[in-house]
Amino acid sequence: MTAKQKRILHICLAGAGLAAALVGYGLFYIATGYGIPCMLYQLTGLQCAGCGLTRAMAAVLRLEFGAAFSYHALWPVFALYLLWILVADSLVYIRRGELQFLPGKWWAHIPVAAVIVGYGILRNFL
Repeated sequence: MTAKQKRILHICLAGAGLAAALVGYGLFYIATGYGIPCMLYQLTGLQCAGCGLTRAMAAVLRLEFGAAFSYHALWPVFALYLLWILVADSLVYIRRGELQFLPGKWWAHIPVAAVIVGYGILRNFL
C-alpha cells in the first residue's frame, strides 16, 4: 500500500468516525434531551452563535427541516462550512501528507465567520 493510499484510508476511517460521533450525539439528544449546555446562555441569558445547533441537527436527523430552521436559521451554513473545511483539509492531507486547520487562503474564512458572528449578535435583539 502506497503512502497516498494509506492517507486515503486514514481519511475514510476518520470521516466514518466523525460521522458516527455526530449522528450518535444527535440520536442521544433525541432520546434523552441532553445536549451540550451553552455557558454564555447560562451566564448571561444571551444566545451564542451556535445556540440551537444541537436541536437543529436532531431535527435534520428526523427530517424535520422546518423545525431545524426554527432552532437555528444558519444550520446549513454551519454544515456546508464544516464540510468545506473537512474536504479541503482532507485533500491537502491526501496530496501532501500535511494536516491543516482552516485550509486555503485565511481571508476566505472571514465572510463566513462574519455572518455567523453577526447572526449570533442579531438573534438576541430580534
